[in-house]
Amino acid sequence: MTARGRKRRIKGHRPAGGRVDSKRKAARHTPGLRPEGARIAAAGDRHTKQWRTQTRTHRGRSMKGSRCSLPDSDSHSSVMGCIQSIACKSRIKRENIVVYDVSATIDQCPTIIEENSPIVLRYKTPYFKASARVVMPPVPRNETWVVGWIQACTQMEFYNTYSDIGMSSWELPELREGQAKAISDSDGVSYPWYGNTTETVTLAGPTSKPSRFAVSMNDNFYPSVTWAVPVSDSSAPLLTRIKRDQSFTTWLVALNAGTKEKILLQTIKWRMRVDIAVDPAMPLGSRALLAGRPQQDQPRVLTRMEPIPHNALGRPNANDAQVLMWRPKRGASLVVIPSNFFKKNILYNFFRSISAVPITASRGSSWELPELREGQAKAISDSDGVSYPWYGNTTETVTLAGPTSKPSRFAVSMNDNFYPSVTWAVPVSDSSAPLLTRIKRDQSFTTWLVALNAGTKEKILLQTIKWRMRVDIAVDPAMPLGSRALLAGRPQQDQPRVLTRMEPIPHNALGRPNANDAQVLMWRPKRGASLVVIPSK
Repeated sequence: MTARGRKRRIKGHRPAGGRVDSKRKAARHTPGLRPEGARIAAAGDRHTKQWRTQTRTHRGRSMKGSRCSLPDSDSHSSVMGCIQSIACKSRIKRENIVVYDVSATIDQCPTIIEENSPIVLRYKTPYFKASARVVMPPVPRNETWVVGWIQACTQMEFYNTYSDIGMSSWELPELREGQAKAISDSDGVSYPWYGNTTETVTLAGPTSKPSRFAVSMNDNFYPSVTWAVPVSDSSAPLLTRIKRDQSFTTWLVALNAGTKEKILLQTIKWRMRVDIAVDPAMPLGSRALLAGRPQQDQPRVLTRMEPIPHNALGRPNANDAQVLMWRPKRGASLVVIPSNFFKKNILYNFFRSISAVPITASRGSSWELPELREGQAKAISDSDGVSYPWYGNTTETVTLAGPTSKPSRFAVSMNDNFYPSVTWAVPVSDSSAPLLTRIKRDQSFTTWLVALNAGTKEKILLQTIKWRMRVDIAVDPAMPLGSRALLAGRPQQDQPRVLTRMEPIPHNALGRPNANDAQVLMWRPKRGASLVVIPSK
């Protein structure tokens, strides 16, 4: 591909390989595409190889082994057939991609501390920003390429000290224990990408010309830290220090969406540090001060490509993998908040039940809905968390937009069940010893069929259904895995009741939070105070 248009490949003709030399037979001077600001390699350049990749963007591929013969000037159809066969083969290689105007910075401003809440301190760090301009060669038919930023956390220390009592720490167990070199820092949806707005560009073939575009991303910290000890019922402010030191690697990557082939285009390393001293005896608004350096070290744009570790490409991301530990000055460490990955894949779907009762028989963990438990609400929404007030938005709803001239006939349906996981071990212990002896769950639901005016919010109740699900499982943890658990309750459930009268919908059943977001995991030991293991979302 020249700067003027597509270069035809002639049967039997092999373009000159390596550096173009006008003295070589069959070589042709073809100036490379040079975006504004890009540089052509010159003799004596220290990083000649790097610049050469920019000047070789439009060099033809070798046709070694081609069975096409050299045509005469009248064999136009033969030439076209050869070109079309080549068009089916990928021409996207690293030397065909131009990357320029690469920028990586951290804002030169200090971390901002916020003391607006009597419950938490918040701080906001400066932004890390990365951007680059890219020129991609034409994309072949039936290929899709995505170019964008992938980021991973490679090191994390995050300690909140509470006087001489102890400290809480956010940790990434796989990093801490050396099981992984990096953890994905994706947004949790767009794996492996950091995000899917300005962070990526998708090119679907065939494209006939080079594609020019920019990709950019930014990142910062804006967390909350409780003034009080997180595992205490007391609200007394005892926070005295916040220290955080976190490192990241950010890659600019071209990815073939079909074959998953990855071409690394750029590697950036950066680090964010926070050090805040707190005097809890001072009045709110004047307790905290920056103790560390006011400005961050600037990112490093590497001159070589660094490979992407496997864990940086998929689930879980850093937000879902992190664990909040309580490490007292005296006594054993405690898992305060397990990873979201653990919650989503191990404890998901409990609403209000006794979920684990260890061998001591009077200790247990329980998922609870505080508003139901304390009588503050008659019901909690069981929406999918997006389609409020509806249970879902596929088979569960039908939308009719007026005007319609004839009656509309349709069906609506829904289904629900429980499919959770329960840990064999005590969820607040570092031990993995199986101690689970019983699982009991009893949950009741009311389901309404409703017609809703989307404009006025007028509701017409069409049907009310009540149903209940009960689970009772006896567990012998001393038995081998595969033969520990047996159903202790009735094998079949009571059938739902379709009411003959309409039952009104409580206000809490129509909006946020839904049951998944409102639930709390409690640890209730035989002796000692109960503990909030996982607060509500």
